[in-house]
Amino acid sequence: MSDVAEKTKTALVYSFGLCMKKPLTEKNAHDQLYDAFKPLRDDWYQAQGDENRRIQFIQKDDALLCRSSVEPKGLPFKQNEIGITDGEKIKIVVRLPAMRRLKKNEITRSVPIKQEDKDDYYSAILNRNGMEVDVIDWEERRENTVFFTNKKKKVTIPVDDVVAIVTITDAEDFIKSMQQGVGRYKTYGCGMIEILKTKA
Repeated sequence: MSDVAEKTKTALVYSFGLCMKKPLTEKNAHDQLYDAFKPLRDDWYQAQGDENRRIQFIQKDDALLCRSSVEPKGLPFKQNEIGITDGEKIKIVVRLPAMRRLKKNEITRSVPIKQEDKDDYYSAILNRNGMEVDVIDWEERRENTVFFTNKKKKVTIPVDDVVAIVTITDAEDFIKSMQQGVGRYKTYGCGMIEILKTKA
C-alpha cells in the first residue's frame, strides 16, 4: 500500500434539508430541527452509547441544511463520501460562535471575542481539528445570531462565518470533525464544516 493511501481517510455522510416553520424569535433552530423528526417515529438521529452527535446543521434563510453520520430514515437525502489526505490543501467555511468561555473565581461566563483576536481564536479551533490554517477570514452573520432559552433566560450568541484555506495535518481528525462538527454551540447550528472546493 502506498504512503498516500495510508494517509487518506474516508467516511460516508448524509445530507438533507428541512424548512423552518417559525421565525427564530419564536422558536430556536435546534427545537425546530427535532420537532421535524418527531413524526418520523424513529430515533436514528439520537447518539447511541459512546457515540458523538449524529446530526449537524446550519441555518440558511428559512431552511436548515443538515448532515448526519448515519443514514436518515424517512427523509430524502444525498449520500456523499468524504475523502481527505494528509497534506491536502482545501478551502472550508464553518459557522462559529463569536464568544469564548472564561472562568474566574469558580464562575464561568461567556464573553465576546475581540475583533483583533478572532483570527487567532478561530485558527486555534481549526488547528485542534486536523487543520493548519494558511489563510483565514470571517464575516459577522447578524441574521443568523443564535437564540435559545436557558433556565427561562433568553441567550443570544453572535456568530461568524469563518472562511479558511487549510492544509490537512491529520486526515483522521479532520474526518471526525466533518462528522461531528467543531467548537461550541453545535447543538444550536454552529460547527458544521463545509468544503467549498476540493483544491484551494
